[in-house]
Amino acid sequence: GAGCNLEGYLGIAAGDFERARDYLSLARAHSDRAGAPFSLGYSLSTAGVNLMVQGLLQEALEKFRQGMSEPRIALDESVASAALVSCYVQALYEANDLKAAESLFMQFHDVIANAALLDYLTLANIAMSRIHDAQGHPAKAQEILDEVENIGHASSWPRVLRIISW
Repeated sequence: GAGCNLEGYLGIAAGDFERARDYLSLARAHSDRAGAPFSLGYSLSTAGVNLMVQGLLQEALEKFRQGMSEPRIALDESVASAALVSCYVQALYEANDLKAAESLFMQFHDVIANAALLDYLTLANIAMSRIHDAQGHPAKAQEILDEVENIGHASSWPRVLRIISW
């Protein structure tokens, strides 16, 4: 499952979205058989991202909705949920469903912050910062970015710091 997830991710990076879809589908099947919630959460979130980068936002939103209802992913405490929720928050922001994105972010803030998945942490927090900015709350937007910057410094994650500084 993990190997297929990696191949799916590489397919997205190469712009071969069909290859990505095939590998992510296979990853999900392996994760289902193995009962591996993290691999499953990663498969579902990456499959949604695959749809998003193709401009298929509604399909991505549906993929994330399905993932959120997946009983094997313990959404209240699982690292698997951090990847899925972070991508879903971004998709809701892109769909201009700011209230739903903010609600989801607030509900899973601690899971996202504590999962130690820097790409997903950054994705969700940038989306939330943009939501605050769109709602006319620039101080709250900056507060979110400052929080992520502090995590980046504390965790020695220079990539997070570069992204936040952009």
